[in-house]
Amino acid sequence: MTRLLLITSLLAFSSAFLHAGAFDGELNAPCQPGTLSSYISNESGGCSIGIVDFTNFQFRFSGNQIIHVVADDILVTPAIGGFMFSKVNGTPFISQPGETADYRILYDFAIDPAPIFDGADLALDPPSGGVTVTQYYCNDGGFVPTGSLAQISLPVRCQGEDGLFTPEILRVTPSFPETGFVAFTRPAFFFGAVLTDMELIGPAQADGVRGDARLRSDLEAVPEPFSMALGLLGVGLIALRKRLSAHN
Repeated sequence: MTRLLLITSLLAFSSAFLHAGAFDGELNAPCQPGTLSSYISNESGGCSIGIVDFTNFQFRFSGNQIIHVVADDILVTPAIGGFMFSKVNGTPFISQPGETADYRILYDFAIDPAPIFDGADLALDPPSGGVTVTQYYCNDGGFVPTGSLAQISLPVRCQGEDGLFTPEILRVTPSFPETGFVAFTRPAFFFGAVLTDMELIGPAQADGVRGDARLRSDLEAVPEPFSMALGLLGVGLIALRKRLSAHN
């Protein structure tokens, strides 16, 4: 009876490990250039770049601009591990003196399977005035409070299986730097969420912003869930065999 219970427990642990945060299902169709509104209303549920699936796009504007950019005005162009956001008509994002505009774009991602996201690039193209773009990465977690983008306030926090944690943050400005890179202290092994926040305090303008997460293809450094679970199961069964032999 003891042997059966121990084997059952090991199998249950392996099954739970295999399904925790793992990619579920096939990749969506490749991402194509389109308006942000088309990404938000994507009936297929999302799109993919390489082995990474991107879903659940959301958009929010805040500020005192009477005439401001909406989701139909924003062009989304797939990059290597993220997206370029610019204006559909080719004109820059602008705030006149005394105007403020804050554009926030949120999306989720899932990796099929590891390698991992271990860093990210961010660039303004080209900016002037009071422009600040910040990207927040909740790696292997999501932003809190959960729900719509409207419920997320700064400073943002993330929630993972191990509790609350601070997101990875990358920020660029016209003065320093226009481009930047961050090496993640908490890599994304399976999934996550990205929030891009572009703030313009007039006079300010920027043609667009591009954010790219970096995939690390070092598979040996990150065992796949199935291999790791089988390894743990094997260790457990060896220990069980030794324990039973000692009693005989």
